[in-house]
Amino acid sequence: MIIGIQHTTVLSSQLISACGLPFVMCCSFLLLRRRFTFVQILSAAIAIGGFVTLTFADYNADSGSDDPSVLKSNILGDILCLISSILYSL
Repeated sequence: MIIGIQHTTVLSSQLISACGLPFVMCCSFLLLRRRFTFVQILSAAIAIGGFVTLTFADYNADSGSDDPSVLKSNILGDILCLISSILYSL
């Protein structure tokens, strides 16, 4: 998570950390056979939608930059934060 935060913005890392909720829900469904209500599933979908929107926003904001390493760094940071969120939920 720390390496991911170094490569992306703090706002991005905090929003991606919110994706831990859907991953915990998936693990609970697969391992514990837990059933969720519509509102719970909707909140998980909103968190995933926020992650997707944030990733595309980072890509579009940095794609016009003269330095391609900025784009790679932000996407790498987003991916590392997402992986850490998945591992934390496991």
